[in-house]
Amino acid sequence: MTDAAAALTPEFMVRRAPGVLTKQLDGTMLLASGEGKQGHCMDRIGRRIWDVLAQPRSLAEVCQLLGGEFAVDPAVCLRDTTEFIRELLEKHLVVPHQPGT
Repeated sequence: MTDAAAALTPEFMVRRAPGVLTKQLDGTMLLASGEGKQGHCMDRIGRRIWDVLAQPRSLAEVCQLLGGEFAVDPAVCLRDTTEFIRELLEKHLVVPHQPGT
């Protein structure tokens, strides 16, 4: 586990990694790192998270947006979103964001 993935809190800021390739396929979105070494398949909720990460967001902001669109308990949303972001961080598909960078 990366240091960034270990430090995920609701305030943790994340954004898409540069160079990630995307492909829509039968209702699923496929992501691949620019080097093609890491990939990930996403359902519609994962795709929505990917969409909102076009701009840097905190995990809390992502959950706030998702809570307005999907019927989900806030605690469950934070838990599941944190785990999803942890997977994407470990695959280098998203990166930590420091404000001002």
